[in-house]
Amino acid sequence: MTLNYSDQNSDKRKHPRISGSIIEYSYLSTPSFQLTAFLKDLSMGGVCIYTHDEIPPVTNLSLLIHHFSDEAPIEARGEVIWQRPSKVAGCFDTGIRFIKLEPAEEEKLINFIETFLEGHPEGVAVSQVEMSTPEGVYKQLYSSGELLSEVNVINGKMQGLKRYYYRSGQVLEELNWVDGVRHGPRRCYYPNGQLYLEQEFRNGRSVFVRWYSREGRLIKEVAE
Repeated sequence: MTLNYSDQNSDKRKHPRISGSIIEYSYLSTPSFQLTAFLKDLSMGGVCIYTHDEIPPVTNLSLLIHHFSDEAPIEARGEVIWQRPSKVAGCFDTGIRFIKLEPAEEEKLINFIETFLEGHPEGVAVSQVEMSTPEGVYKQLYSSGELLSEVNVINGKMQGLKRYYYRSGQVLEELNWVDGVRHGPRRCYYPNGQLYLEQEFRNGRSVFVRWYSREGRLIKEVAE
């Protein structure tokens, strides 16, 4: 999970953005049938998600955005603006703009984004771990003090499991690093602790990835 807040494309971006977490979505025609995706990019204007299915532009979706806390997810309605094949095998990058966001939900979204941006005007990225912590355990905290992430750093490079946490303390994501390179297992979890994603890396390259439903059912598997 990488947090992005950069001026590199300021002409294209109207809002600061972050990424990570899990999102559930459904078509307005079948609201009871929820699908799960991983959040690639989030701003006050909309989201970009990794989806398994092709969704035509102008399609309206109901969205539930999980935001690392014990509160209910952020509810919104969005319109698909664009979609393209993702670098993540078997997925599509899907851009969605918000078309309905109630004031209470907007407030939760603002708090979610500000949690990550507070104290980090340049954003938070892996490269900053190497610069700021040559040795020892590198930790990031929520603005309210709870642990957000932790990883061991040796000679300026991440070693072992890097973990991200929901505000409740439940593990959100864990990914193994060897000499600053992704190598070994990666796992992501729903807020209830159920496994959402299982992935294996070898020397920085993904070998396979599996997605699971909230009930533990295998949704999709891709070998790379």
